[in-house]
Amino acid sequence: MDSAPVVVHRALPERRSGVTVRRDGREEILGLAYFDHDLIPLYRACAVACGCERLGPV
Repeated sequence: MDSAPVVVHRALPERRSGVTVRRDGREEILGLAYFDHDLIPLYRACAVACGCERLGPV
């Protein structure tokens, strides 16, 4: 794998971070995270988008 499948981008001036997932050679925007706990539903959405039953303990 030459790149990470899920990327949490650097925070924007508005103190939020974009989250993207790479699938089938393209990058899709999952959403925005303002706090760490905002990442959990985005990781779950990633599991659904990738066809994974579960991403691990959450």
